[in-house]
Amino acid sequence: MISVQEDPVLLRLLDQALALRLNEFVDTQELQNQIETKFKILFETIDENDPLLDDLNELYEEYSDTKQHENSAIVVYYMIELNDYLTKLAELLEIDLKREAS
Repeated sequence: MISVQEDPVLLRLLDQALALRLNEFVDTQELQNQIETKFKILFETIDENDPLLDDLNELYEEYSDTKQHENSAIVVYYMIELNDYLTKLAELLEIDLKREAS
């Protein structure tokens, strides 16, 4: 029997198949738009001297590196979790995400 864990090609194909299935339920372009709008609002709102801004910059760089692989189920799942995280962060900081980013 072939083990998926031992076959990187099979694992990659399985990941892509799952991504296709996820894309039936998740509009990845809309998800990216939401994430980028939230980042923009957070960057505009958080004080430039706040150490949180450095962490947010690192998180944005990580997101920028991974978003190009949207045909991966792992990346789609990461984007869903990141979107939720940014929403919770804004709520914690009492930042209104419903406003338009400038």
